[in-house]
Amino acid sequence: MSFDIEKMNKLPPEARFFDVNGLWYFPNPWVVRMLYPTPITPNQITFLSFIFGLLSAGFYVSGRSDALLWGALFLYGKVFLDNVDGNLSRVRGTSSRFGRFLDSLTDFAITVLVYIAISFYLVQTTGDAKFWFLGLFGLLVCFMQSTFFVFYLVSYTSR
Repeated sequence: MSFDIEKMNKLPPEARFFDVNGLWYFPNPWVVRMLYPTPITPNQITFLSFIFGLLSAGFYVSGRSDALLWGALFLYGKVFLDNVDGNLSRVRGTSSRFGRFLDSLTDFAITVLVYIAISFYLVQTTGDAKFWFLGLFGLLVCFMQSTFFVFYLVSYTSR
């Protein structure tokens, strides 16, 4: 089986659109190509992505200002790896219901943890409890955006 970069796309050519997220993932094809011949599985990449997310939340909670940069870098690593796992499974033809569930579950858990961690950091550094409310509000908006994106993506691609 040979590497086919076209299989990384979730959408058929006629349904593709410009997604600004692609600007952040430009090294993705190289990483997927590097992982393709290895025994590393997409679910293992999902687990590594989860670990990066936990590290990100941990750095935010630590309360050190230098840790904010590390939290952001590990969060980017989490998001990047989250994209790699799906692309690797599509290229290999190993997509599964379990993999999708694991990916969604870890994404949800890390999103909640990171919002809690950032809210905690802000409350600890400012002494202002309103950041708990703002963090919860931000989390709800994040989930609404995700819901609308998935709804419109499915609507757009099922025409």
